[in-house]
Amino acid sequence: MGRIIRLTERDLTRIVKRVIKENEDIDRIDRLLQNIVRGFRTEDPKDFTEIISDISDLIEDSKDVNDFKMKIKKYTKNNQEDFNKLTDDEKNQLDGFINSFMTRHDFN
Repeated sequence: MGRIIRLTERDLTRIVKRVIKENEDIDRIDRLLQNIVRGFRTEDPKDFTEIISDISDLIEDSKDVNDFKMKIKKYTKNNQEDFNKLTDDEKNQLDGFINSFMTRHDFN
């Protein structure tokens, strides 16, 4: 048979606070695991101008065409959701932008 334990109000308060803290920790762990599964995607989706800006930075930071191709491949993989949300017109504009920028930087 179990023992009877007397708890004070302070004991109960500490127990409740501990349970709440543990639940918050579990929620935090759940959010972290969701971010890991989603690839740490915590920011809002990128729009067309943000994608253009990012690609400009990739071109500027690339040493040569092979370096750029490697970086753009990784970038498109990491931002596939954003690319899927672009309209066909935006995708065409993006292709034109990349081609013209690469030409200006002698990447062709």
